Amino acid sequence: MLESLKIVVVWTHLPAKALDISPVVFYGAVSSVFLMLYFISRQISRWKVGKSSCYWNIERLEALHPLRLEKLVTALFAEMGYRTNHTPNNGGIDVIAQKVAFGRVPIGRPIGIQVKRYTGAHKVTVDIIRQAAAIAIDPTNCCQSAIIVTTSSLTGPARRSSARFRTIKRVIEGEQLVYLICRFIPHYEDEKLQQRLITFRKIWSYLSILVVLMAFVLAILHLLVSI
Repeated sequence: MLESLKIVVVWTHLPAKALDISPVVFYGAVSSVFLMLYFISRQISRWKVGKSSCYWNIERLEALHPLRLEKLVTALFAEMGYRTNHTPNNGGIDVIAQKVAFGRVPIGRPIGIQVKRYTGAHKVTVDIIRQAAAIAIDPTNCCQSAIIVTTSSLTGPARRSSARFRTIKRVIEGEQLVYLICRFIPHYEDEKLQQRLITFRKIWSYLSILVVLMAFVLAILHLLVSI
């Protein structure tokens, strides 16, 4: 079987020489396995948790202090695959989030997140939508798009307005916010447990990257030695 993996490389200045690429295939397989395990572990950690076992609901979110809610949203987006920074009192931007791969490599532009803790009939109005859109296009900010997160919902005009602004990337309303929290950080009220989970995922992501890089380097070294 391994003999079938041999190819012949003919150089113009050297005689033909057999090049065994079976170790390269092996290193590639190891890398693929670790990448697969990495993504499987991410999906398992994000397994949907039933609301019956989730601590959070609309009433508890509405009862939070605004800064506490901003920190919760910061943790939520971190678990959703973003690099986050809580920025209270920053001209309307409460959280800055940037999509990353493998927990570290940026793959998108920063997004400004506005968090609105509204209760009862108090809904997000057109003025809030326009403010978020204006912040997103402000050249003094690092963000070029915005996400609005609220414990309430949008008024009809605000919903239509958000659909017209291209800089409004997403709007997360009450029930959807509860769903996302229960899916990604259902145990956020236990900060020690949540921190241990985050630490474990970071270690696993770094280990996966290290194994893939080592396999790549070993494959290149083997090819250079074999030539």
